Amino acid sequence: MGGVFSSSHKSHKEKKSTPAQSGSVTNIDRSVLDLKNSRDRLTRYKTKLDKDNEKLFTRAKTLNTEGKKSAALNLLKLRKYKIKEAE
Repeated sequence: MGGVFSSSHKSHKEKKSTPAQSGSVTNIDRSVLDLKNSRDRLTRYKTKLDKDNEKLFTRAKTLNTEGKKSAALNLLKLRKYKIKEAE
């Protein structure tokens, strides 16, 4: 009885015919897809750099409290280098 009110039962309505698509990808479509993929890769890379940045900073902090100041400074230099490379 619930089938009477369902939206999938459309025997009395005529479906609109859609034009057949050729299936080929145009140069514009390919360019748009490439731009979107590049944007997505860049955002993933930036989030990865942010996580790495935080890890390096916390590791440098712990090394500094342990008394290994030179190792902490090296990690901070590496962090600075990665930030500079991201820009």
